[in-house]
This record gives sequence, C-alpha cells and structure tokens, in this order.
Amino acid sequence: MIFKLLRLIRSGQLLARLRLKHFALGFLAVFFISWFLMYLAEPAGSELVRADTYWWYFIVTISTVGYGDFSPTSLGGKITATVIIFIGIGVFAALAGKILDTVIEYSQKLKKGLMTLKKENHILILGGTESSIGNLINEIVADNNGDEIIFVTNHVEKNEFGATFGFAKGNPTDPEARKQGCIKDASRIIVLGDSDAETIEILVDCKDEVRSDAHIVVLLNNQKKVKKVKKINDSIEVVTSLSLPLLVQAVQDPGATELFTALASNKDTDASSFRINIPEDAGSKTYTALHAALLSSYGVNVVGVGTCHSHNTNIDIHPDDLGMEVSGGMSLVCIGSQRVKESDISWDEVMS
Repeated sequence: MIFKLLRLIRSGQLLARLRLKHFALGFLAVFFISWFLMYLAEPAGSELVRADTYWWYFIVTISTVGYGDFSPTSLGGKITATVIIFIGIGVFAALAGKILDTVIEYSQKLKKGLMTLKKENHILILGGTESSIGNLINEIVADNNGDEIIFVTNHVEKNEFGATFGFAKGNPTDPEARKQGCIKDASRIIVLGDSDAETIEILVDCKDEVRSDAHIVVLLNNQKKVKKVKKINDSIEVVTSLSLPLLVQAVQDPGATELFTALASNKDTDASSFRINIPEDAGSKTYTALHAALLSSYGVNVVGVGTCHSHNTNIDIHPDDLGMEVSGGMSLVCIGSQRVKESDISWDEVMS
C-alpha cells in the first residue's frame, strides 16, 4: 500500500485524483492547526493570534507576499511560522493550481456540450449541422433581440460560436439531450432533424416536454409530411425547403427569390419583415391611419393585419378595405429597416 502511494506521488497521479474539496480541506487544516500552534507559542494577548489578524497573516505568508505588518515574537512562534512557510506555500500552490485546473476543465466541458445548462425563455435548436446552426445563430443575433440560444446536436464537436450560446452534445431524439437543453423552459423551438422522419420523431417524443405556450417551428423537405406534423400539434409552424409558390413567383418575376430572401433575412439587408402584436388595451384606428402613423414615427410599413396574436392566425395582406378598423388584440405584419417591437411603440400616440 505504501509503495503504491509512493508511486502515485512520484507519477503525479495522486494529485490528479484529488478533487478541489480535498485541496480546500488541506488548506483549512493547515490554517487551523498553525493557528492553534501559534496560539500556544505566542505570549498571552498577542495581536497576531486574534481571529481578525491571523487569517491575514496566514494568507500573506503562504502567498509569499509577506508584508511584515504582523510577525511572531516567540521562538515557538517563529518555528511555527517556518513550518507554515514550507508547508503552507505548497498547499497554497496546489490549491491555486487545482482551482485553475477546475476552471479550465469546466470551460472545456462547457465547450464540448457536456455540462448541465440552466436557461429559460430561450430559443432551443434541436438538430442541425455546424453550418446550419451557425447560419441560424447569425440570423437570430442580427435580429438584435437579445435572445438566449441553446442548440442540441451530435454534429458539432465543440461550441465555436461563442460562450454566450449554450451547447448540449447529443442526439435530439434522446430525451436526456433535450433535457440538457432545458426544453421545458424554452419559449421557442426550432427542429432541424437529419430527415423528415427524424423531425417527426422528435416532435412526437417531446410533445409532453414543451411548454403549452412554446412556439415550435420545423423544417421539412417533403411538403406531403406537413399533415403529419399538424396532426401532432396544429399550432406547429412548418417551413418547407422547397416552396412551389416561390418557384412560380421566381419564374414569372425574375429576382423574386432575392427579394423574399432579403425580407426574410435579418442580416446584410436594408429591409426586414417582422410581426407586431397590438396590446389589448391599445384602442383602435383605421388601417390607413395606422399605416401612416407607424410609417412616419417608426419607419414601419404595415403590409398585413392578423385578427389575433396567435402565430397561426389568418393574415390579410394589404387589405382591400383600407378603412377597416385595426384594434388592440390584433397583429401587424410589417417591413422596416430594422425590427421594431411592440414595447418600443407609444401606442397612446399612435392610436390617438
């Protein structure tokens, strides 16, 4: 046993096996034992052994700072101080090194997606490749909405997007990986399965894990799978990679794809599309008057009206009745140089 311990010490494995709490306990043991010995050695009433003094003396001694404002006067106290210098410095260095190792280890685990995360009201991305996740993050950040993001995928080895974005390493079909991504506290969820079948599997598996008010958006390659998704939850918003109406529009109006891409994107464009929910108590105004008020005061061009705040409400694009009443509780589809939130708008002035 003794020889095994010596081999561990010589190889450095013993220190590696010890945890931070072991170093902390060793540090405290040296502190209290040396304090007791100093108390016995120093004359009665010595200022050095007072509780509000000794901790300071101990720290500056083992850290080799040695201000000299306090020092032992007895022989026994000086011997104790010598022992503190030789033993305490080693313990202090080991503790400091272990703290640094722990911080580095935590940082590495966090970067590799191996740590438990704690976030709420965040955007959760389930699945996706490093490229697709990077594009999504860039779009969300460009929206300048201050959203927190967690992504769960097994296609990324390390989080190279920045420490502000949470990463959970794992397959999004695995409930433990979704739990690590704080799925139950996410306000918005984007599902990017490796295939439509995997996307649907994720939706089925997590339907009891998400908040009732969570907004879920999925990407499908096959338009025919939309009905299956709607059967799981009719409020799920589906984006298809191939839009037939857009193909037709591009054929009839060259450049239409660039236009729609620019309106959908949040970065490197002069215009972006977004939605504004009118507060319930905001009053009412005609469509024409509201359009003019928002355009003059906030640079917002209203192009459509929704009957309620629900994300799957019917949107009336450029209403035929320009004199229709638009009131609180309804929603607006807008185009502007940058996103404007409902909280940025003075509704009393706009609706007056």
